[in-house]
Amino acid sequence: MCIVGMYPARPSRGYCGLFTTETGRTMTLAVRLLERSGRGDLAATVKYRYSQTARKQQLTNGCQHCDALQGNFPVQEDAFARVVSAGGPDGLDTLLVADCPVLEWQAVVHDGGRSVIVV
Repeated sequence: MCIVGMYPARPSRGYCGLFTTETGRTMTLAVRLLERSGRGDLAATVKYRYSQTARKQQLTNGCQHCDALQGNFPVQEDAFARVVSAGGPDGLDTLLVADCPVLEWQAVVHDGGRSVIVV
């Protein structure tokens, strides 16, 4: 199981973006929301690991059993395929519905390095 993105529970009319956890800012917020909501078990699988592809340490999903890095590219490719096949974010499992402070959400929305899947 991997944390792949965030999407508003009640999006406004015309909203069409699933913010993916490929960026550190989005992943950090996802982990913070999981921890605040008592889902430390899910947050614990995310930590800094060295990516040979990116040639740097980055915040990544890890295997719940062996802690191996779950690469952003294959994780996001799978997420994209699920979103496309379902016609939206319902193709993904919802791990948490949480209140998110507006300023924290806006920091993700307006992050220049963001990755978004149009849904």
